[in-house]
Amino acid sequence: MIEAMPKLKVRTKVEFPRFVPVVRLTDERSWFWGDLSLPWIVVRLAELVKDKALMLKISSCGLHDFLNFDGKILLSTVPFNRAKFKYMFKHKETMGFKTITIKDEVYRDLLKLKRKDESFSELFERLTKREKPDLMRFAGAWKMSDDEWKRIEKTLKERRRSADENFEERVKRLFE
Repeated sequence: MIEAMPKLKVRTKVEFPRFVPVVRLTDERSWFWGDLSLPWIVVRLAELVKDKALMLKISSCGLHDFLNFDGKILLSTVPFNRAKFKYMFKHKETMGFKTITIKDEVYRDLLKLKRKDESFSELFERLTKREKPDLMRFAGAWKMSDDEWKRIEKTLKERRRSADENFEERVKRLFE
């Protein structure tokens, strides 16, 4: 007999505040919320799993009591890659992260543009990179007569002379 699949639970949208600090359980210097009213903090689950003594200590009193924190605690299961972390901070002083919301259609379009070995951050950098245009590709595009060039050259000389005279007058007024 084949059983029907259980009904999936509807996920609810969770609104995070702009700032959610990541707290190190083994470093009390990162527990700075005493004077702040923080609604959330993040704790890395990997820290608990690695340190059995710490896990026993927290198990005996609970994570909220251990941290003396009344808000919500988000347990992060994101693995911490130390080599990548060191590399990121070796070349950049700070590395910020933002969460964005995009439509499914836009996501699919971005996936089509994304290269196999490219992260989404690298994709956005590539798409938004503003290169200086090569002005030499316009060289010779404007076909002008000798008369046009002479008029332009004459206008430029007059404006330069006028600018020089104005500059000399302003300098004289400064030192009078």
